[in-house]
Amino acid sequence: MEDILNSGVEDDRIFEYGANHKIPIITHDRGFGILYYFTQIKPPTIVILQVLSPHPEATNKLLSKSLSQININKPQNYGKLIIISKSNIRIRTK
Repeated sequence: MEDILNSGVEDDRIFEYGANHKIPIITHDRGFGILYYFTQIKPPTIVILQVLSPHPEATNKLLSKSLSQININKPQNYGKLIIISKSNIRIRTK
């Protein structure tokens, strides 16, 4: 797993790792939304956080608020694209 987490690893490799191990991916990178829609494999759960400033404080505040409203580990949420912003949570299916 350390090889996956090193800086500079390609998004598609992280995406594939998440899919193979059924691990949700939480990111600010909207590129994972593109991977989600165009992949040939069953996608993992992708959570894209939309914040004005992706600093840890803003990210943690948004995560804390939203993850109390939605459980990304529930089976019905597996393989979904979840987009979280300050004002709403959108859940998309491929």
